[in-house]
Amino acid sequence: MLKKIVSIIGLSLGMFGGSHADGYPDRPLTVIVPFSVGGNVDIVARLVNQKLDAEIGQPVITQNMPGASGIIGTHHAAKARPDGYTILANSSIHVISPSMKANMPYDPLADFVPISQITNVPMVLLVSSAVPAATLKEFLEWGRQQPHGVDYATYLGSAGHLAGELLKEETGLTMTVVAYKSGASMVSDVMGNQVPMMFDALLAASSSLGTGRVRALAVTSAQRSPMLPDVPTFAELGYPNVNAETWHGYWAPKGTPSEVVGVLSKAMIKIAAMPDVRKRIVELGGQPVGSTPEEFATFVVAEHDRWKALLERAGVKPE
Repeated sequence: MLKKIVSIIGLSLGMFGGSHADGYPDRPLTVIVPFSVGGNVDIVARLVNQKLDAEIGQPVITQNMPGASGIIGTHHAAKARPDGYTILANSSIHVISPSMKANMPYDPLADFVPISQITNVPMVLLVSSAVPAATLKEFLEWGRQQPHGVDYATYLGSAGHLAGELLKEETGLTMTVVAYKSGASMVSDVMGNQVPMMFDALLAASSSLGTGRVRALAVTSAQRSPMLPDVPTFAELGYPNVNAETWHGYWAPKGTPSEVVGVLSKAMIKIAAMPDVRKRIVELGGQPVGSTPEEFATFVVAEHDRWKALLERAGVKPE
């Protein structure tokens, strides 16, 4: 699969002459965000987009097109003219969706050219404050005493869902998915102890932690997060394979000329390195990245293959 994607990228990056970048861009760009305003993808996209217009010298319009777990807006981006004037901002769910959804109207790898990865955002295990556990060890001991195991709230196909599957696989804890369509209702139910646990992105978890109604037990990053310096990593606690993260990046439709992709990628790499952008991403619980198209292509293929294998082991089939 990697050779296939590299070949596609090579075609897009090599088949066009230099004249295709001359004068680009000479009109406004539209960035499709396939989720609602205020969600994590939207927050990161708007952070980048407000800098991108100054870097490329043209207005950048953020267009939210939510629906079907991001598929509606992403499909629209896939069908856009490959001229660099309509691009996609999305998250890790972009490469997870094929393992969750049958009859996808596009191929997230073959139908898009990666531009740049912007962030990595660790996940944090949150438990209701009503659960009598202050550490991961205590939580696992408590969970194993429950007659039917532990329910966990999640958005199917999200990094939180995958982190839950990894925790189940690594610890042997009996866990049952309670699927939600709304992140707000999911968090509300964990805070209210209707469901005892969930994984949430650090980008979103600060507000629920501030209520005192949930407790953070461990983070999925390799190092502790500056946002939660007292919360250990899963690796510290003996579970290094519980390392799911969400991430954000930009794509162009397949066939977008190399010079155009290069203009956008160079701008985004510069933006991701700006001190105020880096500071804001860290405040949101993330880690700034900024990668080349080739680096991002290799990364997304690896993520696609890794999560597809995990979901197959877990018996999850596309529906």
